[in-house]
Amino acid sequence: MKLRASQVTSIFSFVLFVTKPFLVSIWEADVSRHIQNALHKKNKLAKKESCSLKQVSIRSMIGSDSELNYQEFKVRFAEVKFSMFIAEHHIPIAVMDHLSPLVAQCFPDSKIALGFASRRAKTACIINDAIAPSLLQSVTDKLKWQPFSLSVDGSNDAGLKKMNPIAVKFFSIDQKKVVFNHLDMCTTTGKDAATAESIASAIGSVIVKHSLSWDNVVAISMDNTSVNFGRRSGIMTRLQREFCPHLYGMGCPCHIIHNTAEQGYKAFSKSSGFDIARRSFSGFVLLG
Repeated sequence: MKLRASQVTSIFSFVLFVTKPFLVSIWEADVSRHIQNALHKKNKLAKKESCSLKQVSIRSMIGSDSELNYQEFKVRFAEVKFSMFIAEHHIPIAVMDHLSPLVAQCFPDSKIALGFASRRAKTACIINDAIAPSLLQSVTDKLKWQPFSLSVDGSNDAGLKKMNPIAVKFFSIDQKKVVFNHLDMCTTTGKDAATAESIASAIGSVIVKHSLSWDNVVAISMDNTSVNFGRRSGIMTRLQREFCPHLYGMGCPCHIIHNTAEQGYKAFSKSSGFDIARRSFSGFVLLG
């Protein structure tokens, strides 16, 4: 999407459901004029209709033999399996616009293939509103009765909305190993979205949202910044004070190793006069 300065103001902004370049600003006059545009209304309606599935289980999405005829049941089953394949292997959802008709063309003698109709919009709805809630529920059900730890990272501080994705680590009895799963995006908004107070409050809200107990949270891992680990008002300090006194905090191991290697390199170069990084790079270039 290309943006140009508005005739009213030089401030830029974004508007949803835009497929062509247009004049845009955050002023009400510009936005009001755009949302009355026929193309905007058409795109908004198409998006709304394509995402009509809302928080349904995989079982209710597929149905059962008693509710559907056999062929329709198999078609829905295939659409869900393809959606799971796309999500598991991180394949762009847009590929379904090509794959959906390709299935029917390659298997014209199959009634299931001829009935298969799941392009990008439907696939996105299946993943977001049927598969994801079911998988998330299976994770939170396990976290309600066993210890687990949290890992929190954050998007950059630009803008008025910040994502602070939370992952959980716990021992899975079913898989007989320690597993790592995504729990929540934990978004914060407003001018204070990047402050320790807002992020700590959002993390607390996520625990409540998923009906989890702080008694089961044993540790949290975050980047080694003052916002996260400040002794007076960092996120770690606030979580211990407001929610979980026994919480153990650990800085990001990757950052610790990186900082250690960086300082070691500087000390070695200073004492020896040998720039190991530059010499190593030159050696690899010559070998290549």
